[in-house]
Amino acid sequence: MRVYAPNDIFEGKIAMRCSIVIMLFLCCPVHLWAIDTPITGNTLPEITVVDTSDVTKSGVSVLNRETLQALPQGDGAITDLLKVLPGIQFGETQNSSLTGGEILPAEISISGGRVYENNFMIDGVGNNSLLDPTYKTTTNSSLVPGHSQEQFLDTALIDTISIYRSNISARYNGFSGGVIDVATIDPATKFSGKISGRTTRSQWTSFHVDRDEEEDFADSTDADRQPEFRKYYGSGLVNVPLSDTMGVLLSYSKTYSKIPLQNFGEEEVQYRKMDNFFAKYIYRPSDKTKIGLHFLSTPYEGKYFRDGFKESGYTIEGGGWSLNANLEQQLLFVKIEFVVSWKQSVNNRIAPQNCFNYSTTASVNWGEKYSKKGGYGDIEKGQNTFTVATHLTFEPFKTWFLHNKLIGGIAVERIKGDEDRTETATNYSFWSENESVVCSDGSLDCIAGEQFAAYKTVYPEYSADAELTSCSAYLEDSLSWKRLTLRPGINLSYNDFNKNMDYAFRNGVFIDLFGDGSSILSAGVNRYYGKTLFTHALASERPLYVNYRGEGSFRKLDADGVPEAWGEKIRKIVPVTRISDLKTPKVDEWSVALEQDLFGGRLNLCYIDRNGEDQLALNILDKDEDGYVYSEWSNFGESRHKEVTLSWERQWQKHYLLVDATWQDSESSNEDYNYNLEPEDLDELVWYNGHTTYKINLPRADYNREWSANFIYCITLPYGFSFTNITRYRSGYEAIRDTRKNYKLSNGTKIDIYDDVSYPSATTFDWKLEWTCSATDTQALTITADVTNVFNRKLYTGSEGEYEMGRQLWVGMEYRF
Repeated sequence: MRVYAPNDIFEGKIAMRCSIVIMLFLCCPVHLWAIDTPITGNTLPEITVVDTSDVTKSGVSVLNRETLQALPQGDGAITDLLKVLPGIQFGETQNSSLTGGEILPAEISISGGRVYENNFMIDGVGNNSLLDPTYKTTTNSSLVPGHSQEQFLDTALIDTISIYRSNISARYNGFSGGVIDVATIDPATKFSGKISGRTTRSQWTSFHVDRDEEEDFADSTDADRQPEFRKYYGSGLVNVPLSDTMGVLLSYSKTYSKIPLQNFGEEEVQYRKMDNFFAKYIYRPSDKTKIGLHFLSTPYEGKYFRDGFKESGYTIEGGGWSLNANLEQQLLFVKIEFVVSWKQSVNNRIAPQNCFNYSTTASVNWGEKYSKKGGYGDIEKGQNTFTVATHLTFEPFKTWFLHNKLIGGIAVERIKGDEDRTETATNYSFWSENESVVCSDGSLDCIAGEQFAAYKTVYPEYSADAELTSCSAYLEDSLSWKRLTLRPGINLSYNDFNKNMDYAFRNGVFIDLFGDGSSILSAGVNRYYGKTLFTHALASERPLYVNYRGEGSFRKLDADGVPEAWGEKIRKIVPVTRISDLKTPKVDEWSVALEQDLFGGRLNLCYIDRNGEDQLALNILDKDEDGYVYSEWSNFGESRHKEVTLSWERQWQKHYLLVDATWQDSESSNEDYNYNLEPEDLDELVWYNGHTTYKINLPRADYNREWSANFIYCITLPYGFSFTNITRYRSGYEAIRDTRKNYKLSNGTKIDIYDDVSYPSATTFDWKLEWTCSATDTQALTITADVTNVFNRKLYTGSEGEYEMGRQLWVGMEYRF
């Protein structure tokens, strides 16, 4: 059954009035509890946890375990849960109505950064792919899709998520966007566990599809249009205490999506699946020592086929595994954290080695004019990382009249990236029909009495690799005198790939206005350096494909009807990728913030101003005298970002409320590192909004809603019920386009004209209703219903004819013991 959304009946004032009535009716517990605690009805989630006794915590938001459980879960991806926080933007097409069966986490931008400029961390170790994080196409002959994260952790395994957006401590490096630091749960002190599952499907979903596309969508043969799907999530977790001082946590979960499509008039099923294997061992021999060991494996697999091709099934693999060991030791004057990690991740494609574009003849007759089959062969890409890090937190001490809180540390990381085509692949792209053709036995480029290949492209077998060793050290001190705290710090980093020594100074000042933590005014001037990617280094070792034909433009038959020998086509232009000397991309930031107790809650107001320089961009040089056209990365990219965020939260009795809003203005010379940007582009004038401006000053094309706001309300209800409402507002969106027209200046110069394509604002409601039946103090059954886009609003994505997903229902069940 395919469901298409009718005209929206709950819009504007009607939707708002309905939501207010429902929420007033529900004003009465959120029934949340941890695995290792007795089940009660009086606990409430806390969205943002900031210790007001530590005045240097501005710019940090924390989602704790209870909060995460209270939010609608969906696919269980970390980034999907960050929508409730200010300063975080999602791409316009991340929730498309056309691709409801996908399960990979959405990419995000934090404080104006590009999606690959964040630092994702799991238990203090980086979780960032350096291979090709922005590439998403699955059908390219030589490239494999990637993701900014190496591993895709199940949110059920998370204890806290800390998001750092501004005035970030010197402890963190390798980012020019933000930091997402995830801490996994520890084993409980009592034997306990849970079994859970949830599901959604196309029958429980309202699709918004352009009227002209409805027929093609309903009979889709392409993974870019998914009219039917079923998603399943299942998990099991058990805590096993081994003694009073040690325990083990074991967990397994699977997310599976089934996507039926049409292929040559028959149903063929694609699928996506993601597994999470997690084991964690904790040993506490004393209250001053903690030893931990954990293993995490998150393999991802997507099964596809090529539209219009027979025998074309191929598999995309991602994810990876990691093994972490850590020691926390409290000594007399210092706490030591020691971390060792080894991890591997992959971006692979498994596909047929040869591709055929036959003319349609008697034996190959499934196409109209051409009958196609096959693929472009296997490609294996991997990243191996070994990390050793030590962090020191010194006990507070006093020098003269100053109170000091000193932290420092050092980290060494060895990363190797590799890319292999394990077997030569061939694309027989043009075939010539001839009934006289004679073929040799086992020939792939000939069909006796019908046709033969006249042109082919060969992708040679190869192996490429790149590696780097990076070292970093940091030192930071919080110097307090009365109500004033200064936090000077520095992070030094070096890697032997770019051979850059980067000095990232971090400086913050904090004033506790009344000396009781109720009003904290802060400011910061900071520099952040980004990470080094392997994308271009691996591409530089990738051999060129080779085109073959006969003696003329195309291969012909000899006098005996046998196809002539293949001859290599001589290139007039030779594209070559090469590595250039690069600076490390950097962002300079200054910020001002105020935290204030207000109306029984906590208000946070923050202004951020960022200036990005030496950003990565592609530079394609002119053809040289030998016919070579070199492409290399450059530091020509630039960015500007301004942001104001406001949030207020309060918890009282059985209610919890969080309201936040964000205003931002972002400009960027290029959205990612594959955008061709030349030096003169930085000085190029264009006509926009009735006046001249530099092209670099055009608004950012994506991740750039000017205004956004969230309203999160949680309430505990009688009889074991609880309810969560998330209302999200995003202002109208201006997509920038080149009109392909020119404007003539007074001096006769013609410049390109750019204009806006306006899309309306978007307001959505997501609800979670939960009912818990407690059999004993430690056993309970919970049933959940998550509804996203409750009022089924029809929202544009920014791509022509494409809309966001309509109303969708998830139903789940969980048993805890």
